[in-house]
Amino acid sequence: MADDPGSAYYYQPEVSRLQVLLEEVTRAKPGSPETRFVSPDTESIDRLGSSFHHVLYGRRGTGKSSLLRRIEADRKSSGQMVAWADQETFKGLSYPDVLVGTLAEVFGQFAAQLEGRVAGRQKKRFWHRDNPSPEQLLAGELHQAVEALVELQKAPSESEIEWTESYSNEVNITAEGTVSVSGGHGGLSGNVGQKKGRSSKKAQQGAVAHRYSATKKEHLERALSNYRLLMLAVGGLAPDSFIILDDFYHLSRADQPNIAGYFHRVVKDTGIWLKFGSISLWTRLYAGGNPPVGLQAPHDIRDLSLDRGLREFKNSKRFLETILDRLCEECEVQRKSLFTDGALDRLVLAAGGVPRDYIGLVSESISSAKNRGPSGKSGSERIIAEDINSAAGKTVDTKYSDMREDAGGYSDDLHGLVIALTDHCRNTKSSCFLIDSSNTELVDMTNRLQNMRFVHLVATNETVPNQASDRYNVYVLDVSLLAAQRAWQVDFMGWETRAGRRARKLIFDGKPAAPSAGLDDIDIAQDDSRAIVSDVEA
Repeated sequence: MADDPGSAYYYQPEVSRLQVLLEEVTRAKPGSPETRFVSPDTESIDRLGSSFHHVLYGRRGTGKSSLLRRIEADRKSSGQMVAWADQETFKGLSYPDVLVGTLAEVFGQFAAQLEGRVAGRQKKRFWHRDNPSPEQLLAGELHQAVEALVELQKAPSESEIEWTESYSNEVNITAEGTVSVSGGHGGLSGNVGQKKGRSSKKAQQGAVAHRYSATKKEHLERALSNYRLLMLAVGGLAPDSFIILDDFYHLSRADQPNIAGYFHRVVKDTGIWLKFGSISLWTRLYAGGNPPVGLQAPHDIRDLSLDRGLREFKNSKRFLETILDRLCEECEVQRKSLFTDGALDRLVLAAGGVPRDYIGLVSESISSAKNRGPSGKSGSERIIAEDINSAAGKTVDTKYSDMREDAGGYSDDLHGLVIALTDHCRNTKSSCFLIDSSNTELVDMTNRLQNMRFVHLVATNETVPNQASDRYNVYVLDVSLLAAQRAWQVDFMGWETRAGRRARKLIFDGKPAAPSAGLDDIDIAQDDSRAIVSDVEA
């Protein structure tokens, strides 16, 4: 380390403040400053905020929750209501308890927001017993529904329940616990008539009480019409409100169609819209069958994706650096004084275009530069590509840990594939590799690794000279895997040009490539000036 550590910009106090901020913003939180949000594109916000059901797909860290939080803030500022249910909270529950818990969370949030509306109008005295408002009445009914759901979740799989069918002049309702909603032929007027109690003695106009034993699933089916009335009342008071089910992929894929389908039936034609945040490979919203279960795209729900990654390297770089600039401005840090141009390019590559990984690597690379210290080497007073490589190598253990958690029975196979791909890239001296798109099993396994950020897709339908009409998917091995093994003689960026990703030896068929003596051994296609970029970073 140099005698004067202050000569390096990364030792400045404002850079230390930036590191603290980088750690704070790695997770989307409600109420984050507007200046920290960077939209991936205008189309995503416009479509996600429209009156239709949507599922927003993206790998971990791509910004799904941040974008959904922005939609939540926009919707609330416009006077609508938003219920947010983080599905990771319920992943330890089995079906149907996971559905029961999610319904209780959604109804409880709507009730609280209705009460908040009244509190805003009546600051001195919220509850007027003699003349309650429609919001107060509906909030009370929602709280009753939450209490019933909590009791149902605690109950055994099959339990006894008393069911009351009540009849009013305007609406015929079959409901658990009886709910009366005043309305006409044109829909709800927004008035909610309270009916306390569960016996026929307190029901108006006429009621019949039934006592029976049923499973939790049957309880939920009988209660669905009641829940629809509640959501219809919510939609009448706050049209175009949203229910956001984030991190939906945490739930069992076998249960996902049932949960999505139940919510769809509850909100259908109520003016309330569903927004899911999930990972495509681990999501199943539709199961078909007779009758079909779930939401089918594009008829019932539309797909949106944030998985751009390295396929649009320049756009991803511009987007990620805009995020970094917002954070640097908040801490009064000059990005150009902190990073070399090569380090900024390597950051995007090492992060695979994923915002959360990018932010984490920025923080780790600052620490790596501080540990290294300035030297006589040009650029050492700033963060260089070497620091990015060092920071990336430290993320391998975390990624393997995530693999063991997320891959289930595929964990061993995927781990073996990672080793084979790493050997292949070291032998070919290129981080880029090709897989025949007709090899569906290998493509599927590699795509699983992409969702876990071990590899990154950069092109599809690529051809290789003299390989007939075969089509290939082109991937880049994550920098962390090569950095962990200090494989510095590997070309990291040759894939940017089409010529650089079409060499035959880059084809991976599931087995490690034969050891290569150097770049000269790579077959160069006759119509390509250079299939592999020959200059590599030491």
